[in-house]
Amino acid sequence: LERGWEGEASVAAFDEQGGRVVGAPLSMTALEDPADRVLRAWDLDSGEEQVFPLAHLTDATWKGFLSMRVAPDGSVFAGGVGGVRRLTVPGGPKGTVTSETVYDTGPGRAHLDLSRDGRFLLAWGTRKAGELSRFDELILCDLREGSSRSITTHGSALSYGAMDPSGRIVVSAGTDGVVRAGAITGEEPHLLYGHTGPVTALAVSPGGRWIASASDDSVRLWPMPDVAKPPFHTLPYEELMSKLRALTNLEVVEDETAPTGYRVEVGPFPGWEDVPTW
Repeated sequence: LERGWEGEASVAAFDEQGGRVVGAPLSMTALEDPADRVLRAWDLDSGEEQVFPLAHLTDATWKGFLSMRVAPDGSVFAGGVGGVRRLTVPGGPKGTVTSETVYDTGPGRAHLDLSRDGRFLLAWGTRKAGELSRFDELILCDLREGSSRSITTHGSALSYGAMDPSGRIVVSAGTDGVVRAGAITGEEPHLLYGHTGPVTALAVSPGGRWIASASDDSVRLWPMPDVAKPPFHTLPYEELMSKLRALTNLEVVEDETAPTGYRVEVGPFPGWEDVPTW
């Protein structure tokens, strides 16, 4: 399972059962030999490797992989320069990988996540060439219905995205450090403040109860908000403060030496005996 692309970074993903791994080069066009432009698949029980050529899919509009997910039906969804594509992979050693564009970003790029049942695909991307870490579109695709729509309530300065396993909740992170969680129907999301810089990674726990986010300054763990209830920032002040005190060990205090006149004070965190609800 150690075989890869010498001198070339790659991306990989497990299937839903965790018994199969697929991998592909980060940049296919950086590989001079077309024979190296392949999708590899490994069966973890047997150790068997299958190699599927991708050179016939390499062109100026699709140069490689930035993120990858495997759907329950075995198809591979790949995000990269040009957008998001669905790759239909042959079941046996023979056959040709075919490609279908799901979300077209032109010269821009996109990343993706997939709901556990494979119905919903979340993509965050930009149509601007050369933009590496800031994305201005959040797109939800219903793969069963063959439809897609923009989610605008999460803003247009995105750095990362994720879906909860049920496919009911969209989580995003902004370059402002704010994590947002809301229903896939696009209502106003809950805002999770804490990071001081752009969020560089985001994940939802397998049970959907927790959100993990990472930036240069910290890794933070958030209980998943109840997106059926109004977001905190829309609540009356006293109700908001009561809920916040029960959920966090952070407190904003006055500080004359700080540029804003305030600082965030981190208090002791003994852990929750009972996980708080939103």
